[in-house]
Amino acid sequence: MDRDVRPQPCSPNDEDRFRRLFEQSMDAVYIGTPDGTILDVNQSWLDLFGYSRDDPASLHAIDFYANPDDRAAFLRRINEIGFVRDEVLYKRKDGSTFLCQRSLVACRDNAGNIVEFQGINRDITNLRAAESALRISEQRYHSLFEQSMDAIYITTPDGSSIEANQAWLDLFGYEREDLSTINAADMYADPSDREAFLRRIQEAGFVRDEVRLKRKGGQIIDCERTVVALKDESGRIIAYQGVHRNITQLRRTNEALRETEQKFRALFTDAPVSILIHDIDTGEIIDANPAACAAYEVASVEDLRDVDLWLDPPYSFEDAIAWIRKTANEGPQQFEWLNRTVKGQLFWEQVQLTPVTINNIPRIMAVTVDVTARKQAEDALRKSEDRNRSIVEVIPDIIIRTNQNGEYLDIAASSHDRLYAPVEQLLGKSIVDVLPEKDAVRALRSIEKALATGSLQTFEYPLEVPSGTRWFEARFSPSGQAEVVALIRDITEQKRLLQELRTSQERIMQLAEQSRTFTWEVDVNGLYTYVSPMVEQVIGYRPEDLVGSTHMYDLYPEDVREKLKSEALQIMHDKARLQDYENPIISKDAQIVWVASTFAPLLDSNGAITGYHGWDIDITERKQAEATIAASEQRFRSLFEQSRDAIYIGTPDGTVIDVNEAWLNLFGYSREDLPSVNAIDFYANPDDRGKFLARIMQTGVVEDEVRFKRKDGSEFDCARNVVARRDQHGNLVAVQGVLRDVTREKRDRAELEHMARFDTLTGLLNRHSIVEKLSEWIRHSRRYYARLSIVLLDIDHFKRINDTYGHAAGDRVLKETSSQLMGSTRQADFVGRYGGEEFLIILPRTDIDGAAVIAERIRTTMESAPLHIEDEATVPVTISLGVTQWHEDDSEDSLLARVDSALYRAKDGGRNRVEIAPAQSSGA
Repeated sequence: MDRDVRPQPCSPNDEDRFRRLFEQSMDAVYIGTPDGTILDVNQSWLDLFGYSRDDPASLHAIDFYANPDDRAAFLRRINEIGFVRDEVLYKRKDGSTFLCQRSLVACRDNAGNIVEFQGINRDITNLRAAESALRISEQRYHSLFEQSMDAIYITTPDGSSIEANQAWLDLFGYEREDLSTINAADMYADPSDREAFLRRIQEAGFVRDEVRLKRKGGQIIDCERTVVALKDESGRIIAYQGVHRNITQLRRTNEALRETEQKFRALFTDAPVSILIHDIDTGEIIDANPAACAAYEVASVEDLRDVDLWLDPPYSFEDAIAWIRKTANEGPQQFEWLNRTVKGQLFWEQVQLTPVTINNIPRIMAVTVDVTARKQAEDALRKSEDRNRSIVEVIPDIIIRTNQNGEYLDIAASSHDRLYAPVEQLLGKSIVDVLPEKDAVRALRSIEKALATGSLQTFEYPLEVPSGTRWFEARFSPSGQAEVVALIRDITEQKRLLQELRTSQERIMQLAEQSRTFTWEVDVNGLYTYVSPMVEQVIGYRPEDLVGSTHMYDLYPEDVREKLKSEALQIMHDKARLQDYENPIISKDAQIVWVASTFAPLLDSNGAITGYHGWDIDITERKQAEATIAASEQRFRSLFEQSRDAIYIGTPDGTVIDVNEAWLNLFGYSREDLPSVNAIDFYANPDDRGKFLARIMQTGVVEDEVRFKRKDGSEFDCARNVVARRDQHGNLVAVQGVLRDVTREKRDRAELEHMARFDTLTGLLNRHSIVEKLSEWIRHSRRYYARLSIVLLDIDHFKRINDTYGHAAGDRVLKETSSQLMGSTRQADFVGRYGGEEFLIILPRTDIDGAAVIAERIRTTMESAPLHIEDEATVPVTISLGVTQWHEDDSEDSLLARVDSALYRAKDGGRNRVEIAPAQSSGA
């Protein structure tokens, strides 16, 4: 039903008719002759091409073409048909090119000769770039959707499946062809969860939770899901998009972990041996089990904290703490020392000290056993048989006596729970029958070496038991000429705790390396007593170069040494604390390194100062940046103050170095505000700051658009052009950029994009968009073997309405009809204005019978609801509809031709009716 809308020839003497258009039009308007002479242009044209009002008289039309051959092609086309509407690459006065949409019509004289051209030019460079970016974005999204390892799905609000990726199909056990039969409500283990979900997504538009769902075979799984509501421009929810993740195993693991923690607490409380948890720095008792309280003859843990339980000599607890710090990577340490209860009763105690991490805090766990009786009998035991001597040398968790061939002769354990098989099943067997082959060979070699050398032999090995893999330490001690005593200890927990400690230490070291920070301690005179290894990376000295031989102020530059020394000694004398004190020091290679120092006093139990401890952070790069920027300040000051663009200079860490008045006006800050703000404060989305830093570090230039916010919290879209400033070594020391508010420009661009897709009168998809949507669903249906139907309808006797009531009434009828169509179709359907009074409806996943039902419902709705046109006046409106179903052999054109024929049969058959056109197969 397209009509010929080509412009008609006009008279060359109609200049007065166009003068108002010339002066008021925002489009670039041009009038010229076939020989290239410019007769007239408006101000918009001059602005677009970069010329002044005096320039056109000396110009020729060929001057505007980026490719001169396009001029000749244009002349041929306009001579043939009298008008040209196309896109061409033009160039401006400064030589820059842009893509232009032009529409020109030829004006002829009475003899039919072309005497001039009249036309409109429009810059569509940004429009085409936006369209290209949109296509690329959609391609990337589709690729990410299909390749994602997360299970992603899209459904309609009523639960019908729209799309799902392969990961989702694998998670729930479905095939691609199952999607059309799946409804979200059927997948809930508890149907009430579906209703709760719908309430939450309607209220918040977003749901993140855990839910129990069913796979295709009925298996129940625990899922972590994140779902967002997708809305159209009116705010109506049109679909839900979500991500599922199977957390069934994670839940089971967490439950097992909680059970393990409960068991550990029960063992801690009920253990027959004393267990104490100490602060690793002070030795203070944090916790103790009932057995420990009984051993020290106190009622509670609080009573233990106020009593000095440790004796000198032979060991003190401080000795033990110092030793465990140095040997933390070697595993748990064992000691025996003379101790006493709070009532003064002396006893010998055997202690195993193990570094542990509790609630991310390093502690020391002490497991103690009263060995007074053993110590008293120790002299006698030394004179006894070798077998008794070996038992004294180790802690008896599991004791196994074997011969030289590794055969079990006797087994003893403090608890039968420690054995993973009954004693009667183990006696008579050998190590080879119990351990894996590799570990059994190591055990036999240890037995052989123990007997040959008469010394204790130790090794560790893993063993698979019903609860999983456990680690054990085996100690072999000779007992006579042909026997050994093996003592076996479960060290699984010790190895785990040691691994946690190593991980914690590695994180601390990584943090120090990233920030170039070294820690130190000095005595009251400023002499280094400790320096961390990181000092070598910062100033080139090794710790041993400084400790015991260098004062902290010896590293100050000579010209300020006495001043800084005096200040440092005064600070220590006053027991003061200092934070981020910036000062220069001299590196080993005689270079000045700037550091920010933070330190605090070390006090003894009486409050007397014993020294200071603190850390130095390398800030040389920042100081160099400040010096570099100070040197260039004068050059840029004039530009700053005179520029109308907002100009900003800052450091990579976000410090604001300088801005001009235009920047302050744009962001709403005063100059006094700047010291207290950071660049991250300007971002509407803080994540954009990290992305910017990554790009500026990599490329040195960032030119893009970003969402910023002002001091009052209001947001705006900003075009920015930022360059990196580096020092002589290539290090990034600052960033400098020019910013411009493009909020209105983006809004105008969005409106243009909307106008390109939607019909301005009805708000429906326009002809191009609805046909494009039909092509998409044909491809979708062909790929997934899905059903698809369409409806083409026409308002009956619409010309009569226009002629009787006027075009304004006709427009009202078109808008009211569009509203009725949207209300009579489903959320998953698509409605578009196909022609003047024609509308096309796309019905995804719908067969011909379902489409016929929908079409009849639309027809009866229109028939029963007269439309208001003005005041109280109404006009009865009926429609004729054609319906058909897509077939796999159908193209877009064949499908539209078939439904168009059905529509005309409905109109020829008397109108106000539905006509169905069955799908035609290729074999029909």
